[in-house]
Amino acid sequence: MLNSLIFAGIYPSLTLLAGQAEAPPRISTPGQPTTTQQGPTGQALTSLAADCPNSLVLAGAQEFVFRGTFQEEFLSSQVQHGRTWRVESRNLILAEERGFKVASFTQVRPKEVRLPGSGAKDTTPRIEEAGSPASHVVVARVNPNGQFLSEERQPRPVGLEGIPLREITLFVGLPLDSAQAVDGWKSQEAGRPDWNWKLVGREGVQGARCVILEGIQTPPEWDKPRADRPAWRRKARAWISTTTGLVHRLEKSYERRDAARDYVSLRTNFRVELDSTLGYPGQLFDDRKREVLMAFQTQEQTLAQVDESNRNPRAYDSLTRQINTQISDFPSTPYRAALMGVLRKIDLAKKGELAPATQEEAAGSEMISGPALGKIAPDFLVPNMDKGGTLSLRNWKNKPILLLFYHPDSPSAISSLAFANELYKDTKGKIQVLGLSTLGDIRRVSAQKEAIKLTFPIVDGSGLKISYALDSTPKWYLVDSQGIIRSIQSGWGDEMKADLLREAQGLLTVR
Repeated sequence: MLNSLIFAGIYPSLTLLAGQAEAPPRISTPGQPTTTQQGPTGQALTSLAADCPNSLVLAGAQEFVFRGTFQEEFLSSQVQHGRTWRVESRNLILAEERGFKVASFTQVRPKEVRLPGSGAKDTTPRIEEAGSPASHVVVARVNPNGQFLSEERQPRPVGLEGIPLREITLFVGLPLDSAQAVDGWKSQEAGRPDWNWKLVGREGVQGARCVILEGIQTPPEWDKPRADRPAWRRKARAWISTTTGLVHRLEKSYERRDAARDYVSLRTNFRVELDSTLGYPGQLFDDRKREVLMAFQTQEQTLAQVDESNRNPRAYDSLTRQINTQISDFPSTPYRAALMGVLRKIDLAKKGELAPATQEEAAGSEMISGPALGKIAPDFLVPNMDKGGTLSLRNWKNKPILLLFYHPDSPSAISSLAFANELYKDTKGKIQVLGLSTLGDIRRVSAQKEAIKLTFPIVDGSGLKISYALDSTPKWYLVDSQGIIRSIQSGWGDEMKADLLREAQGLLTVR
């Protein structure tokens, strides 16, 4: 049956490529800022510094829209895997008090890409839910020099890894004067090493005269690798208007080396360009400001409820009513999509499927490797919800295993569990299946297992939300007999099932 499902007209997307080389080849990406440009010197540098602005020229009620892509490349001696997203970032200037107050609304959608050396397509795992963009609103203050003062909720660094939903694309820290522009300067980021910036050239971007800034952020571990922790670095290149000091094009790259490794195992590239600039008079601005601020406030209240593990439906219903009133009583703006994104978050929160904001903050404040393709699956010791006692990933050492994280109340829970059960029976147990409930209610989990007649064990996975990066459920990890993660899937649908079946068949063939 496994083979028949794979080849029964379902077109599986390619998510895994096997390789033999000890150090994987580099996958080039157009526009990625991974090489350092030789900067000008002497009189040329002095002339360039004279063109470099040291303060922003900006007014309230302006909107700057950026569009571009974000790409991840997972590289190891065994696996190469790439995925790409389309990015749109709207930056609305709200006020000019003590610098500038900006609301940044970012949407990210999966994009199909072709992997090097393959004719297959890779459709990325679903984000939040099928067909919906991931989105987030940030409200922050920026000083006239382009340095961020704080976020409205609390200062949090942008996460090193993952989709850049909290990246504000309009500003980078500018030099204080021409002397700094000549010598190079630093900009600060909470909880991270300083960015070191320098001038490297001039170039026009869509008719705007720009100077090019190049920055690098490097912790000590990058130059002095350690066996007990991974190392990372970030590079950036920004095209800055000589008249306004605002970003017109931004490229950022991130590289990670795993502990005790001398090659890059993860590379991300973020590239956006200013697509439009508009100023809104009177009511047009007020409509946009009201909608984006309501999206921000209800988003933060939702996250606060999740942080407190509050599943009181009344709290979420009140937020839903506020949003629905805005939608029905006021004109729609481009920030209506932000409100719809909050409604999706509320729906996930009510079902217990939205990760706490504290998880995002923890991931952003320190370097964590997290589960990734080609890496060892994090071990765990969790309560067995069937027979009592505990179970560990080591219980199935030297055997492939499919980990299914699910919430019993999710609409997709029954069909996801039934599919996993069918795979388990079809492979005659050669691939172990383990259900990990994100709800620790033994009676509810046991009743559901009995109703579906599941033949694989269920454990309490509610304590693994951080170590397995559970932003939504269902989430699937296929692990080979050596403990290496071979497939990661989020969501539920025919294409995802085809991917898992193909990967499972591949593990059995290798054995």
